[in-house]
Amino acid sequence: MTPKANEGFSLIELIAILLIIGVIGGSIIKNSSVNTTGMKLQSSRDQVVSAFFMAQQLAMATDAEVKLVISNTNEVDVQVDGNSTTVGDARFPITLGNDQTLTETEFTFDRLGKTSASTLTLSQGSETVQITVSSAGYVN
Repeated sequence: MTPKANEGFSLIELIAILLIIGVIGGSIIKNSSVNTTGMKLQSSRDQVVSAFFMAQQLAMATDAEVKLVISNTNEVDVQVDGNSTTVGDARFPITLGNDQTLTETEFTFDRLGKTSASTLTLSQGSETVQITVSSAGYVN
């Protein structure tokens, strides 16, 4: 009996394996496509929540009148005594995406950081995100 030489894979077997890997990889990529609209909405929502937090902290730290103003031009502005403010790297007003809409309104914070309760709607195309503001100043 002579030992059989190690022949390896044939070209057809290698092509078949590469084809199977390509089909599986393509279906994985197709199923995990990125929802950029949802990501943009979430980013804008986070900016609005941060602006609320900033306004609340300013209201508790100063004797000034602090407002958060959302305009019809999609600008979110934190105002101290009627003037836009800058705290650290945060410069207001901030502008949301061009194709996004946010409920136009105004919130005034008292010295305890409280404001009026409301629900805001942030939308882009057919997708929407609700931002709930409690009278205690909590935003989620």
